[in-house]
Amino acid sequence: MTQNTGSEKMHADDVVVLVDFDGTITEEDVGVLLLKQYSTTDWERLEARFARGEVDIQQNMQQQFSYVQHDAAALIEYARTVVTIRPGWQEFVRYCSATGLKLAVVSGGLDFYVHGLLPLSNPPPDVHSLLAVYSTDAGGQVTLPDADDGDGEPEGFKEAVVRRYRRRYSHVWFIGNGVSDRGAARVADRLWAVEPLLSWCCANDINASSFKTFDDVREEFKALLARTDG
Repeated sequence: MTQNTGSEKMHADDVVVLVDFDGTITEEDVGVLLLKQYSTTDWERLEARFARGEVDIQQNMQQQFSYVQHDAAALIEYARTVVTIRPGWQEFVRYCSATGLKLAVVSGGLDFYVHGLLPLSNPPPDVHSLLAVYSTDAGGQVTLPDADDGDGEPEGFKEAVVRRYRRRYSHVWFIGNGVSDRGAARVADRLWAVEPLLSWCCANDINASSFKTFDDVREEFKALLARTDG
């Protein structure tokens, strides 16, 4: 299933590109890997509550990571041994910069591992993620980056970020993969998705382009801008 191209003219500086981190920029869900390795409770039971919409993303991560009794440095050290960045990411970042596309990372993960694993790029993308104050005594104390970045729904945080960028950009393009991306998927102008978000979009009649690597996305971006910028 693909997005409708439409006939509206757009230029690169009118577009913001928002990209999820866990399972999108990375091929694995970093939070899940850390919970599998270090959680001292049934984190999957907590995750199921989030998927059912019983808790929001902040509550979910707070509950799950309160049972991880390792400091941030140890978690990042482990993650670096098991996490793979999706092919084409660095080239995609350079393409957005050279083209004038605003690029930002919007993650329901924790800030310390997003920043710790995100490959260095120039210029670096803005990052919107959950904020964690981490200690081995109390686990992670998780907060949203801004008080109004959630509306009580699992996907409220990312949807709020999309709406905020819409005040400054005519077009919001979103790239994601999971449950926490559903709100953004509903309100973005264009969407690229991998599983399980792709199947959810199909089931809910939301147009989305599938991809495997960021090279795929970059080629579609080139075609879109060439078609509308002329």
